[in-house]
Amino acid sequence: MPVIKLGKRRQVVLPFEVCRELGIDAGEYLEVGVKNGTIVMKPKVLIDKAQSLNQELACLNQTHPVKEVAEEELEAMTEKAKQRVFERYYAKS
Repeated sequence: MPVIKLGKRRQVVLPFEVCRELGIDAGEYLEVGVKNGTIVMKPKVLIDKAQSLNQELACLNQTHPVKEVAEEELEAMTEKAKQRVFERYYAKS
């Protein structure tokens, strides 16, 4: 297991082999936490709210195929998708 040094500004340089194994590159995001006294880093992908909402709407479309929908039903489905996005990305922080 490689040994690394914490820099002056608490920066860490990950060994090339570790990055290659995880499929990550410079500029990508990592979630950092502590579990049982060990530093844990997990690669993360950040997406904007609009993209996330579009993905949720696409999922809804798979479970509820496109059909003639009343405006009230469409509004209810949109609110449900917004709630799922909020719960998935913001409520668990």
